[in-house]
Amino acid sequence: MVAIAGPTVMIWTPEHGDGDTEIGLTLGLGARMPLGESGWYNIEGRFGIGDIPDVKILLGVFFGGR
Repeated sequence: MVAIAGPTVMIWTPEHGDGDTEIGLTLGLGARMPLGESGWYNIEGRFGIGDIPDVKILLGVFFGGR
């Protein structure tokens, strides 16, 4: 299990309309789980404080390179 914390800057640049920049703090937890002989799953939850989006859940699958 890994914990993360730090400042976050998000820059929004839509194709049509005005862009925006938001600053806040991100807190999160992550875990890595084995997948077969040489891969792994990575799951992470991030929680935004301030103008950053409230919740993000990320799932990654890595093959080889263990």
